Amino acid sequence: MKPIVCPMCGGTDFTRRERFFLCNACNVRFFLSEADLDVIEEVSEEEIRNISDPERSAYEKARQFAEYGYSRSDILDELKREGFTKEQAISATDRLGAYWIEQAAEMAKDCLGNSSRDDLIDYVESIGDFTHEQVVQAVAGLQIDWVKQAEKAAKEYLDDLPLSPKMLVDCLETERGFTRAQATKAVTSLDADWAVQAEKRAEEYLEDAPYSRKELIEELVSDGFSYEQAAKGVDRLKSDWVKQAIKRAKMILENEDHSPKGLMEELQSWYGFTQEQASLAAKDALSKWEETGLKMAGKHLEERAYSRLDLIEELETCDDFSHDQATWVVDHLNVNWAGQAYRQAWKHLEEKTSVYTPKKLIYELTEYDNYSHDQALSALSMIRIDWTDMARKKAQEYLSKKQYYRQQLILQLREDGFTMEQAAKAVDSLMRR
Repeated sequence: MKPIVCPMCGGTDFTRRERFFLCNACNVRFFLSEADLDVIEEVSEEEIRNISDPERSAYEKARQFAEYGYSRSDILDELKREGFTKEQAISATDRLGAYWIEQAAEMAKDCLGNSSRDDLIDYVESIGDFTHEQVVQAVAGLQIDWVKQAEKAAKEYLDDLPLSPKMLVDCLETERGFTRAQATKAVTSLDADWAVQAEKRAEEYLEDAPYSRKELIEELVSDGFSYEQAAKGVDRLKSDWVKQAIKRAKMILENEDHSPKGLMEELQSWYGFTQEQASLAAKDALSKWEETGLKMAGKHLEERAYSRLDLIEELETCDDFSHDQATWVVDHLNVNWAGQAYRQAWKHLEEKTSVYTPKKLIYELTEYDNYSHDQALSALSMIRIDWTDMARKKAQEYLSKKQYYRQQLILQLREDGFTMEQAAKAVDSLMRR
């Protein structure tokens, strides 16, 4: 009879299985009628007769080992031990291509579980003695519904973790190897209560840190839940948001000092608590207002110089303390107010917007900066500055506007607060020029 030729590759080398024949050249399966079986048998026997005796013998041995359940590498080892060359052993073993695909398919079915196509191929290839191509063909022949596989894997995830639809799709794709389309279709087909998943995830967030209702919903939406799912899940918790606000307030105060007003503003603007929740939390967290006030006042004094009255006003207007509380705090500070006046005086001198006279400096310290006259005088005595040079500059200002007699100019400088000695030296230095 005329040998059958594979219509795919033109090969005539076939391996007979129980229900089909496999082209050993391209691995295409053929299901033939009983009338054709003898033809294939004759072809196989004829081809076997055409190969050399050692190759035919190696092939027969390989088939025997395969029937005993040997792996490909074991068959190669046995053939080498039988005295066949490496090339003969490989050639004989490769003629059993259909057998290896069938074995790989059986192993894939046993290992299927809820694996994706790629995971299943990788796993069978890693534990079985098969080539990558053999495993790929074996898995393809199983005709597995990968969307159903993705559904099983998705349910397994939800049994262990609270996930949003988006997070679940990402897990199926990046961790389990399903395609985006398979993962999306599987998640869409799930009969899952996403509000329950949102509730569980929100509960996990609250175990780690305090949240406001608004902030928690925003966190869940960023995780991939819809706003409706997130809001429903958060409301199912029935959380005490005032307690959450108090916890957050105390955490804030561990890192920085705040007035009641400042703490309320941060709780509302940064963390999403309502005005009522923030007010109650600030009141609770700052129940020891004396300690807080002393810290806040100290912080203000580190930033710049204050008089007693200005510091009280700062605590009232900026930090929301009452007048009595602010006064108590300031009066319990150990502050050298003359030293504060000295700092403020130097600030005026460094600005150099005009020539300062002692009288003008004292006026600004007392009238604008609210220091007492004694504090201003004390500050002036501590300042190390060349007042004679300052008097000379002031005298020059006067002379630039009109003419003065010596005595008139000295008297004018005396009115500005310079000493007689400072005024006289300044005027005489100008008169000598």
